[in-house]
Amino acid sequence: MADLAVNSFLIEDASSLVGKALAAVQSDLAAGDLPLAYLTTGEDEDIRGVAARFLGGQGAARHMDEIVVTAGAQAAIASAFLALTENGGGIACDALTYPGVISAASAARARLHPVKMDDDGMDPEALDALCRRAKIACVFLMPSTQNPTGRRMSARRCEQLAEVAARHGVVVVEDRIYDFLSDEGTHTGISGFLPESTVLVTGLSKCVAPILRVGFVAAPKPLARQILAVENALSLMVSPLLTRVAAHILSDGVFEARLARVRRGIAERATIAHELFPQLKPEALQGGLAWLELAGGWSADAFSSEAEALGVRVAPARFFAVEPRGAPEAVRLCLGSVAQDDVCRRALEDLASLMARPPRGPQILP
Repeated sequence: MADLAVNSFLIEDASSLVGKALAAVQSDLAAGDLPLAYLTTGEDEDIRGVAARFLGGQGAARHMDEIVVTAGAQAAIASAFLALTENGGGIACDALTYPGVISAASAARARLHPVKMDDDGMDPEALDALCRRAKIACVFLMPSTQNPTGRRMSARRCEQLAEVAARHGVVVVEDRIYDFLSDEGTHTGISGFLPESTVLVTGLSKCVAPILRVGFVAAPKPLARQILAVENALSLMVSPLLTRVAAHILSDGVFEARLARVRRGIAERATIAHELFPQLKPEALQGGLAWLELAGGWSADAFSSEAEALGVRVAPARFFAVEPRGAPEAVRLCLGSVAQDDVCRRALEDLASLMARPPRGPQILP
């Protein structure tokens, strides 16, 4: 089965990178250089310092005192939602969004308000109208690569959304986990226009591997303290074993070389996807996601079912819709989730052939 439904970047094997870091941690442990006790916030300066350099390399410079370490980006999003909606208020997000946002909002018992989108991302006028009629505590955005559509927000759109958020006193939660895939330099994002009210979230599950559940929140100190209080209540601390592994990886020159190879691999697969599906915009494939809008009478569920019968797994749009009944007939393909190039190509070719033929009609039994 070629699984293009789950978004991970197995295109470049991380085993040797993780193994090397684990060996280094074992040496740290043998030398007594790895604490076995509980750590307070002030005692995790090493990983926060490394995180600050990592974020700075992606155009999101932050002091380590503004960084909170979490057990992955999903935990960072959930902690941010819990902290920011403590005094009431809903959460605005794209009408199609990362499923973890939907579950995190549910855990925070906060209402999720879908906002319409266009080819440049969330519609600023629609967000403004929502903020005028409802109490909104924060808005969740993915400017560098929107999941599931892959759209990359322009600097002008980022500025417009920042202006709306500032006008209504709404905090922006900005997911930047795909920034490492950009080959056009760093993305300004919303934080470049509204640093005083933006909570930036990222993690290592995409740029390294899902096994490494380490994430980072970068926010102005008052917001960072709120989120840290929630994170401490939920988990006390992120395991120093994991954070030390993360620190070794992020400090290893091999890591940057790996990212370059991942970018090249995704670019090659994006070219193949564009050749097979010319309707896809090349710039929307840069983040390793292909949002395939179906035609010819195909429903997303029927297409997904037929694709799985061919040995290819895809994700139908309803997984990403805040209001599933309004989900479009579309599927998401993850270009980096299959390790072998030839397997990925065959899967895309099978999907193109499937899309070119009409769906099966209902079976009539005598």
